[in-house]
Amino acid sequence: MQWPFVLFAAWFALNALSLLWAPDVSRGAHQLERYLSFVLLLPVGLWGVNGHYDWHRTCRILVWGSLMSVFVYLFATYWGFNYECLRDIKRPYEAVDPPFIVYAPYISCMKHRLYYSTVLLLSVVATCYLHPSRVEERGRLVAWIQTIGSSLIFVAMVWLTDSRANLLTAFALLAVAVLIHLPRRYRWWIGGIVAIVCLTGALLVLRMNPRMQDFRINQLTERNDGQYDVSIEPRLNIWRIALSTPADYSAHGLGAAQSVPYLVERYEAAGLTRYTIRQYNTHNQYLNEWMELGIPGLVLFLLAWLSLPFCTSGTARRTSVYIGVIFGLNMLTECMFGRFDGIAIWVFCLIWLLLQSTRPDSKTE
Repeated sequence: MQWPFVLFAAWFALNALSLLWAPDVSRGAHQLERYLSFVLLLPVGLWGVNGHYDWHRTCRILVWGSLMSVFVYLFATYWGFNYECLRDIKRPYEAVDPPFIVYAPYISCMKHRLYYSTVLLLSVVATCYLHPSRVEERGRLVAWIQTIGSSLIFVAMVWLTDSRANLLTAFALLAVAVLIHLPRRYRWWIGGIVAIVCLTGALLVLRMNPRMQDFRINQLTERNDGQYDVSIEPRLNIWRIALSTPADYSAHGLGAAQSVPYLVERYEAAGLTRYTIRQYNTHNQYLNEWMELGIPGLVLFLLAWLSLPFCTSGTARRTSVYIGVIFGLNMLTECMFGRFDGIAIWVFCLIWLLLQSTRPDSKTE
């Protein structure tokens, strides 16, 4: 299990080295400060943790913490919505339930929808791992009620956040889980049917999602003489601008944290004022690594992620696949390490895998 820690530390070292040619060293240094977790975890990966750490307890804490967060966020939405309504009238007011459409913006004001939904999907994995111990402690019926009930709560909350990426990821996670647990002789034909059903469901859900109506992927390839349609999904314009000049960064990259200033210059030239004001990043972790560290840095980053299932076994390997699906898909539409939220989730996941690798005798095994 040491190799993922070593590879991520090497990726950090390459980020530090890239400051030698980065135009804005102070900006790059600030990013390296945020990335320090990649180095500080290296001793943990090499020598492990003390006996007080237990991945079974970690799953319990994750599940209970997520369940409490659901209550807190729903109550905060209920209270905030009724406060706004009450503030605008001068007569007796009776509290009402918020309409469905207000949950996503309210929750997003408290927590970025993608990162919160990522934690919720990890909680689905954790609650399933707790199922065997529930059967031992409370019986099969109660255990199934708790496992299915908590999983449905987490998935419903993902739906309420209106995270498009994690709606797709939830379907992918279901398909992968079925493929992993199916007997080998049924895996291809039943697994294929499940994969098709999940893919169809994901596409239908995304197609009906109001936030997907301005997502027209053909905008990436259309030639329009430098004109950009501001009515479409901003990521499409960002990716089109970034991918228009790969020769500028493919060899060795622009340097750590230099992709945003590079893009802002091109936003200004394209007349995308809102993009300039908000200083949009690449909204794609893979593209971000390509731009900042070049193709060598992107390859190293991919090797670090792909090493997870190859350096683990048993339960840890299954978990690494689930984590790979969740992070791998979400990194297509977000710089997961562009915020501390994503780094904190990644740190948790890596320690979770380490505990499952070094202590496979937990009672859920």
